[in-house]
Amino acid sequence: MTNLNALNEKQREAVVSTEKRLLVLAGAGSGKTKTLLQKIIYLIEEKSVSPLDILAITFTKNAYLYCPYCGTQQH
Repeated sequence: MTNLNALNEKQREAVVSTEKRLLVLAGAGSGKTKTLLQKIIYLIEEKSVSPLDILAITFTKNAYLYCPYCGTQQH
């Protein structure tokens, strides 16, 4: 479930952005993984986007390991 209340203003802006491409740059411990996961959940649950239509790139395994939709296969 999307939890926009747990995000700060900039994180919320990133999650609800309607841009097709979004780059999130921030320092360590600033909530990038949380923002990425909330964006994915928001797209799937609120905008009915298929997980197969989402490309999310991160340079650590952290986001992948915590994402309930990663590895989802739908036919």
